[in-house]
Amino acid sequence: MAIPSKHRLTGAKQYATVFKEVRPISSEHLALRVRRIRESQNTRFGVTVSVKLAPKAVLRNAVRRSVSEVVRRVVSRRDIPDGSIAVFSVKKLPLPNAATLHAEVVSLLQKSAILVR
Repeated sequence: MAIPSKHRLTGAKQYATVFKEVRPISSEHLALRVRRIRESQNTRFGVTVSVKLAPKAVLRNAVRRSVSEVVRRVVSRRDIPDGSIAVFSVKKLPLPNAATLHAEVVSLLQKSAILVR
């Protein structure tokens, strides 16, 4: 499954504003960029994998699905405050196992203040 549609980032324009305006918070395999928006809107998440990191689309899509699944699980189990756009960028392959990836996602979300401990 993917990130729920109400929490999914769509459109290149939204990705571009986040990449242009925000510095990343990093972990070993992922970087997170968070931009605050109106609090009346749901917090939205996106995942990017560069062509340089994974030249084949099949690999990029598999990696994107793996990270999206972890984000979906975190979002479904916790209350996420409204009013942010968050983009995860994969920095390093291969990705760790699901438990380690989950810990990295939670850690980055806590550092960005989207998740409260």
